[in-house]
Amino acid sequence: IIRKINYLESDLLSLKDTLLIPLSSTKSNNFIPYEMHIVSEGDTLWSLSKKYKIDIKDIARMNSLSQDTILQLGQQLTIGNKNIHRNIESKKRTILYSVKQGDNLYKISDIFDVSVESIKQINDFESSDLMPGQIIKIAIRAF
Repeated sequence: IIRKINYLESDLLSLKDTLLIPLSSTKSNNFIPYEMHIVSEGDTLWSLSKKYKIDIKDIARMNSLSQDTILQLGQQLTIGNKNIHRNIESKKRTILYSVKQGDNLYKISDIFDVSVESIKQINDFESSDLMPGQIIKIAIRAF
């Protein structure tokens, strides 16, 4: 991965080379993107949407229900974790990247697993033109 994100073709480095080093290459398995809810007396999609702070349409969609479905006692529902987006966003950090000959926004976005739009947005780019030696910001996920 170090070779890929630094465009290295060999293991040889010179004294003035700068490398990007990822914090971790392992993914955490302790994040659960949803909860299971067992319907109890009085539960409705509306009450669950308030309890879990998630839109009714999202609960319905995740469970292949219509928004006016009457829930049954004991029914199991998948409830999306509203903190997913916040957790992902809060674990981002910005790095500086020096554009190399042959780079383009698509290639850089692929290397860092970010969208072209996010690179354009953080750098206030109106154009996709890059120049070798240009320093750009990239918001990457911190692992």
